[in-house]
Amino acid sequence: MQAGSDGGRPALSHVLSPAVAPFAAATPEAAEPEPPRPPLLSLREAADWLCVSPSTLKRTIAKGHLATVRVGKHRKVPASYLAAYVAKDVLLPDQVVSIPTGL
Repeated sequence: MQAGSDGGRPALSHVLSPAVAPFAAATPEAAEPEPPRPPLLSLREAADWLCVSPSTLKRTIAKGHLATVRVGKHRKVPASYLAAYVAKDVLLPDQVVSIPTGL
């Protein structure tokens, strides 16, 4: 390990760079998550991909926040719809607004 300029402690640049690189290069286009595979997911698969329960996903669909398509008698969620749903709530580091404390 290399010693940093702070008196013998190892430099952390080799550790932080790989972790920070995806955020440093983030652009609005890069912020959109890659859609899951396959292109049409069952409600359970879509809920798993979003890390929510199926009932939470059904409420989201009922409120009109996420659309589904009919395939036979089943409802499916297109992967592109999931990616767009997630992308609309993704904030890039330069979009985060700090709230002053101590008012």
